Amino acid sequence: MGLAKNVGVCNMNVQLLHELCAGNPFSMPSLLQCESHPYLQQDGLINYCRMQGIQFQAYSPLGYGEFKGDTEISPVLDEVIKEIAAKHSVS
Repeated sequence: MGLAKNVGVCNMNVQLLHELCAGNPFSMPSLLQCESHPYLQQDGLINYCRMQGIQFQAYSPLGYGEFKGDTEISPVLDEVIKEIAAKHSVS
């Protein structure tokens, strides 16, 4: 055993994460960080993480902000998300 208590991984799909977990059953990652937002919800990946006891951490939960390209959709500008934010008095 090494000195690290927990190891996290990022940007893995279900197949890659399954291969990692199956190949290292005694050294499972404790966290998976992956892009997730209203337009990319990652339901299958999140469910797999739950089944394996792996914490899922979203990055870009509201899209890309100032780094968004001209053709990319911004979840923050979506009317439904604006309505939800207004209902909760947040922006």
